[in-house]
Amino acid sequence: FFKMLAKMRDACTSAAQVKEILRIRTDKVARERLLETYEALVDFMRLADVHLAMNNPEAALLSMRKAVAINPGSARTQGRLFGMQLRSGQVNESLTMAHELQKKQPAHSLGWVMEGDVLRARKDNEGALKAYKTALAKTQPSLAAVMHHNLLVAMGRGDEAQRFATTWMSANPKDPALPTQVADQALARKDYAAAEAGYRRVIEI
Repeated sequence: FFKMLAKMRDACTSAAQVKEILRIRTDKVARERLLETYEALVDFMRLADVHLAMNNPEAALLSMRKAVAINPGSARTQGRLFGMQLRSGQVNESLTMAHELQKKQPAHSLGWVMEGDVLRARKDNEGALKAYKTALAKTQPSLAAVMHHNLLVAMGRGDEAQRFATTWMSANPKDPALPTQVADQALARKDYAAAEAGYRRVIEI
C-alpha cells in the first residue's frame, strides 16, 4: 500500500490531493477504493502505450482521456494526453486543453507551457516565447525555462539564450533541468569542455 501511496503522491499536483490520500490511509474501505482507482489509472496509461506501439493513436488518446478522467488533477496524465494530441495533429484540441488548464490551475505553469508548445507547432515562435515567459512566473517553472531556452536556440538567438540560461541558473541553483539541456546542447555541437562543465554542475546539484 505504501509503495502505491508514494506513486499516487508523485502523480498528484495539489497539496489537497496528497492530504486526502494521507487521511484515507487509515480507512480500509477508502484505501481499497484508492487502490482500485490507482490500478485503473495505471491500466489506462499502460493501455495507451500499447496502442501507441501498435500504431493506433486514436485508441491511445481514448485510453489517456480515461486516465485523465480518473485523476484530472494530475499534471503527469494531463501532460501525456496533451503530448499525444499535439503529436497526432490535434492542434485546436490541444490549445483548448491548455486554456482549460490555465483556468483550473491559474497559478501553475503547465497550462502556459502547453500553450507555448501549441503556438510553436503553429510556427508562431514569438507567441510561444510570450507563453513560456508567462509560465516562468508561475509555480513549478522548470519545464518553462527549458522550453524557453530551447526555442531561443532554435530561432538562432543563441546569445539571448545564453544570457537567459546564466540568469536562470544563478537564480535557481538547485534546478537541474536547464543545466542538463545546456550541457546536452554543448555535447551535440562537440564543445566537450562546456559539456563536461555543465554535467559536473548537474551532478553537484
